[in-house]
Order: sequence, then C-alpha cells, then structure tokens
Amino acid sequence: MASIKWNDAIARAVRRHRADMGISQERLAELAGITRGYVSRIETGDVEISLAVFVRLATALGMAPWELLKDAELAIPKRKLPKS
Repeated sequence: MASIKWNDAIARAVRRHRADMGISQERLAELAGITRGYVSRIETGDVEISLAVFVRLATALGMAPWELLKDAELAIPKRKLPKS
C-alpha cells in the first residue's frame, strides 16, 4: 500500500469540499484571503501550508479546522506496526 503525504491528503480534502460547495478556486481564495494561485498549489499538493492558512481554508469551507484535518487524515493509510 502506497503512503500518502499530509499535503496530498489536505489537497484532496480541500479540493473535495470546495467542489461540494460548488465554488471556484477564485472564490475560495477570496474567502480565505489568499491568492487563487496559492489555492491551486494547495489543491495539487505542491505546497505545505501553514497552520494559519489551514485554519483560514477550513473556515472558508465552513468547517472547523479539526473537521478538515480529520477528513484529510482518512485519506492516509494506517501504518502497521511490526510484530515482535
């Protein structure tokens, strides 16, 4: 099972919630106070975002930050501990 990076998991969660809301990257950028280009880079997993930007994105998506983080976490495969 391939592992996934946190920025990729966050990218998927942000992209999905934005699409569910039916808003453009431009509109999400306006709501979060960032540029559309930055939203694009976030949604492709090309950038690791700060906690402040993460909170602003969650708020713009109408979510509590923990909800967006939990949604992103679900995309990350659980690591199995080796048997001793």
